[in-house]
Amino acid sequence: MLRFMSSEHVRAMNDRLGSSPEMAQACAALDRSYTVTYRLSDGPDGADVHWTVRLTPSEVVFSLETAGDADVCFVDSYRRMVDAAESARQGEAVATPAPTGDPAAVATVAPVFAVAAGVATLDVEFPR
Repeated sequence: MLRFMSSEHVRAMNDRLGSSPEMAQACAALDRSYTVTYRLSDGPDGADVHWTVRLTPSEVVFSLETAGDADVCFVDSYRRMVDAAESARQGEAVATPAPTGDPAAVATVAPVFAVAAGVATLDVEFPR
């Protein structure tokens, strides 16, 4: 089983996203490219962890790289975000940190994120 947000998990998500006609249609509604990043403190090795999503009019791509040019940035702890992701998968309501950056971008990309979640959600093992 894939480990949540490992490089293998990200690659598998990107494969699904890249081959999905539904995803291509959702992306086509975007007026420009957007970048959303998560900077998470205290990762497994004690360093910051970065989750970045680039949404363009032609694709959505996840990465584990930092993005200095992000439209929106969420800052939280690694453990809290992993726990929130696992809880959300179980249908629980999850509070997310307030983002910094362009609040209008969050609303603009929300429908594309929703499609991406449906397309790229895989069975994973969450880190403990």
